[in-house]
Amino acid sequence: ECLHTLATHKKWVWSVKFSPDGRMLATGSADRTIKLWNTEELYSKEPAEIITLKEHSNSVTSVAFSSDSKTVVSGSLDRQIRIWNIDNRECDKTLDGHSDGIWSVAFNPDNTLLASSSDDETIRIWETNTWSFWKELKSDKLCQRMNIAKATGLTDPQRETLKALGAIEIEKSVDGK
Repeated sequence: ECLHTLATHKKWVWSVKFSPDGRMLATGSADRTIKLWNTEELYSKEPAEIITLKEHSNSVTSVAFSSDSKTVVSGSLDRQIRIWNIDNRECDKTLDGHSDGIWSVAFNPDNTLLASSSDDETIRIWETNTWSFWKELKSDKLCQRMNIAKATGLTDPQRETLKALGAIEIEKSVDGK
């Protein structure tokens, strides 16, 4: 049975997360906002919206809470990650580095790292003690380095599709030159 419908966002809601202490629910929306909800009254009456956080310039696609429930992180199609201090209701830090929209953000269990994934085909890892970039993970494309130079029976569109998936087209002679 549905307890409540929280319908104050003006556009699609892309992400919902309960805080680890269970007292809040964060929602991220295509209306470029993050809303924090008081869930302590979830079973007795409609949860009250605590605050609306507004600084993203595009859809908020992912939200995550720190394990102490004092920080919420948001990822957006504006290519930015914002670090929000729940106590002062301010954005403490903005992380830049992705070259395309961000789809997911997540803390590791001990809150020492934050991971973000993006349409730029990378996962970036950030150290949370300084909020600095640490490492980038990028997997090979499906057909990475597959040489299709001598493949037969492929149409031009099929060749282009394989190249978009990472294939290469390098002619090599018998002597390797």
